[in-house]
Amino acid sequence: MTRILYLPSESSFYTLDSNLPPGRLILAVNSGRWRPPDGLPRRDKAVAGLRAVRLGRNTILIFQLLDNELTPSDSHPAGPLGQRQMQVLQCVAQGMTTRQVAARLGMSRRTVYLHLAAIRHSLSAVSTAEAIQRAAELGLCQPPVSDNPE
Repeated sequence: MTRILYLPSESSFYTLDSNLPPGRLILAVNSGRWRPPDGLPRRDKAVAGLRAVRLGRNTILIFQLLDNELTPSDSHPAGPLGQRQMQVLQCVAQGMTTRQVAARLGMSRRTVYLHLAAIRHSLSAVSTAEAIQRAAELGLCQPPVSDNPE
């Protein structure tokens, strides 16, 4: 069961539960496929501005972006990353080492490092872990969930 903190506006919030796992729910929200339940605000409005981020192991926050926060990269989050960068990102987000990524994708470890540097730059991240977190928030990847409760 996933707990949802839904913020449809600056002045209201709702707590909801979903049977979807947190990662799948985040992907659904960030891709515009999630709709608020009947009876809640924003039900019939476009949900392209809704975003979801993980707050804990089984809790996510769904919020409405303000008009001034909407950017072209929000409507097409995968835009700044190329196909190979997305493949490297998915592998690293699953917990693979650079050696494992290189073997799986048929490239050298140095090429993996170069792709990771480009990913960090594109997502304005200082570390690979931060890049994975930002990518997950944008719905570009789903990081593994640890067995340790937060």
